[in-house]
Amino acid sequence: MDERPERPTSLSSLYMKQAIEAFGDSADPRALYGTFYGRTDLDDTASAVAFLNARDKQTEFRLDAVLFLALAAESYINEYVRTRFEGADLDAVDRLSPINRFILAPRIDSASPLFHRDRYPIPKLVELFALRNRLVHPKPGFGPGGPLNPDAEFAKQFQSAQVVDFMLAVGASGSLLLKRAFGRDHIDLWTLLVWKGQDELIAFAGEAILLPDIAAESPPDLTRRLMDALVPSDPEQDADPPEPKTAPKA
Repeated sequence: MDERPERPTSLSSLYMKQAIEAFGDSADPRALYGTFYGRTDLDDTASAVAFLNARDKQTEFRLDAVLFLALAAESYINEYVRTRFEGADLDAVDRLSPINRFILAPRIDSASPLFHRDRYPIPKLVELFALRNRLVHPKPGFGPGGPLNPDAEFAKQFQSAQVVDFMLAVGASGSLLLKRAFGRDHIDLWTLLVWKGQDELIAFAGEAILLPDIAAESPPDLTRRLMDALVPSDPEQDADPPEPKTAPKA
């Protein structure tokens, strides 16, 4: 299939946008503290409650970002599959797991493979979908725990550096899929923002490791930061993204 059709409507960009917004909220004291925000007159008990609620809310925002990233990743590969396959072939490819769709669909459709199981970004997408599966098929023993007895292992799954790693993997893979499906000159704003804004995302991850102070000013909107960092796209770089930089670990 050599022609490049127009891109149909999809949820891919919406999910990517929601992932970015949720991740941005994870460092916004207004979103984290809610009605406690700005209060400097709290006693020790109220301060502890505000801190515990904000800590749990931060994990929830990061969890939301992970879920939306998994949705975006699957939506991007589904766009590719439905553009490049039809009939019984489409039905067969649709039955593959998301990761196998990423690897096999471009390989079946073209003489030039797009992804490899042992090369970036597939290993990171494997981690993302494994975590998504644990969230959407929940089993006892996996959860945040109580406010006074949080599960540290659960929270580790949603550290800011991990979210950025997932976001970069989805941005890179989504961009590659869309360019092959709709032409090298096709631009998807949200994958472009993520890939070109990786320095901002990594910086933000470092800033978001710890909870902000209850009276701190809200940071600049993350989407705005990525927009400000956007530079004209380099088609060669977008066509073959390099290994991304690494976000700081807590």
